[in-house]
Amino acid sequence: MTSRIRRTFSRLFVASSLGLFSLGGRAAAQQRSTLTGRVLDGAQQPVRGVRVSSTIDSVLAVTDERGRFTLRGLTPGMTKFLIRRIGYEPGEFSLPLIAAETLVVDLRLEQAAVPIAGTLTVGQSQRQRVLATFERHRYGSNGGHFITREDIERRNPRTLSDIVRTIAGVELVPGGPGTEPKVRMARANAVVDCPIQYWVDGIRATNLELDDISPGDVEALEIYNGPSTLPPEYNGRWTNAACGTIVIWTRVPGQ
Repeated sequence: MTSRIRRTFSRLFVASSLGLFSLGGRAAAQQRSTLTGRVLDGAQQPVRGVRVSSTIDSVLAVTDERGRFTLRGLTPGMTKFLIRRIGYEPGEFSLPLIAAETLVVDLRLEQAAVPIAGTLTVGQSQRQRVLATFERHRYGSNGGHFITREDIERRNPRTLSDIVRTIAGVELVPGGPGTEPKVRMARANAVVDCPIQYWVDGIRATNLELDDISPGDVEALEIYNGPSTLPPEYNGRWTNAACGTIVIWTRVPGQ
């Protein structure tokens, strides 16, 4: 029987369903859990570009145009999750994850006004901390392409793929019906589909396409065509670095 849980965390509304699905095969053997669901605003409309992350497993997903997300490979047990989206109140919540099962949740975020007066000094220090790794890679790299907030504002792209499509080795391939084109590295696209691996604010993001995130939410981008010039923290044995890597650094609200 399906049970439903309703909890309120700050301005984040959570409704969850336990034990809806069972995972089989290899995933069940590993006894990992999955969290999936959607994020809506106060008007019950889907919110795209919301970052949902686990604090235990450092796994992150970003909601698509329907507000849906999926986090896989989670450690069973009580787990804390963080919800972030510019223009909305940040939230956090904890849920009990069951081994080899999927927990389905509905999340509701409330829009929040971003204060302007009196926040400039603090905001700048936060921005510097967020971009410290980006700047280290940018000035110490022997390869890769780096896009700053100034580059994005100068070109004013409709989507992030509009700004990376001119980079050597980057191609756009058709997506499914009614979906945006997918960003791929040219050599990886020749034989079979080879999805780029994405990192958002230092956390590896699963089931993400570049245009799931709005250009207005991005502070900087790092684009690597392959593993040879990739910083070691993004080049683990469990990654698909051969398909290319894009690192996204999001903006600090108010900046």
